[in-house]
Amino acid sequence: MKPFVLAAAIALATTPVLAQSVTEKTGVNTLLGVAPSTADFVTKTATSGLFEIAAGRLAVERGDPATKAFAEGWCAIMSGSPAS
Repeated sequence: MKPFVLAAAIALATTPVLAQSVTEKTGVNTLLGVAPSTADFVTKTATSGLFEIAAGRLAVERGDPATKAFAEGWCAIMSGSPAS
């Protein structure tokens, strides 16, 4: 049991490292002096938000009652309107 707990702790501790892109891990962007563009960041963030809202609307249309209730709340949160 102890080896399993140790392995799980190590896996959880290293997860953020594994989530980094290759350029973040190697420092290529820093080495080349390339910073992410604000416009690119804003565009990607907005696109991601719109995708989440569209996925929520799809879940409202096609999901079971529990999924629909969750998706309605999710869409309200993601669109910035208060959940009802």
